[in-house]
Amino acid sequence: MEDVTVEGSDSRIDKVAVRKALGERLIGSRFLYFLTLTSTNDHARELAEDGWPEGTVVLSEEQTAGKGRSGRIWHSPSGVGIYVSVLLKPSMPHDRVQLLTLMAAVAATRGLRDAGHESLIKWPNDLIFGSRKIGGILADARLRPGSPAEIVLGIGLNINNRKEDFPEDLHSSAGSIQLTTGVPADRTRILTSILLRLDEEYTAIRGGSEAALIGAFMGLCPMALGAKVTVHADGEPYTGETAGLTSGGALRVATATGMRELRAGEVSVREG
Repeated sequence: MEDVTVEGSDSRIDKVAVRKALGERLIGSRFLYFLTLTSTNDHARELAEDGWPEGTVVLSEEQTAGKGRSGRIWHSPSGVGIYVSVLLKPSMPHDRVQLLTLMAAVAATRGLRDAGHESLIKWPNDLIFGSRKIGGILADARLRPGSPAEIVLGIGLNINNRKEDFPEDLHSSAGSIQLTTGVPADRTRILTSILLRLDEEYTAIRGGSEAALIGAFMGLCPMALGAKVTVHADGEPYTGETAGLTSGGALRVATATGMRELRAGEVSVREG
């Protein structure tokens, strides 16, 4: 099923315009659009298991069981956000596929900026606009010995969410472009820009430009270098100062007991 047809609405993403803009690029070579899904990542994973090709895009106006990092729920009300997943099958060493999360964060941030919204990255996969998180990246990897990796990259963004679109417990912390600027943003333009950037970044990393990716990420992630942070990972929390990224995308943190490399965990920036 390619290009699922639905009735038009001014509040919906213009899937025809997005697909036209992508042209013959790898990303979006197959493009599926839904009014509602439980999770775009789950649906893309099912397509991967059924042999759908690399570059397949799954887009939904709403998710009823959207997923965030560490098993959290990503609230995905209809008609206000961007909920999209992309299937990739990179021919790269399995121990390097974690770089694709960073790649998606760079593509999403550059796409937002192309559309006029100056966002930033918080390592490893949060997207920040103003002072609040508006989005994130969720990578679902299937790694089989001797076979290319199968990666489903999910991107969730709060675009035109209002305060009442979030659960009450998130009212003080949730962010969106509209909440920050006071005006609605063009979801079609933003999605198009992000997918074009994703195709560009993926083409580059397949060509071996991993160092360039790390440099780009560092340029969009102020907290990656020289920030005083508290880290919550396995074991006791610790503090330190960020010292850039390794070639594999791990965050380097200088602590009182030496340099540590963080591949996953919660990092908060300390004031002062």
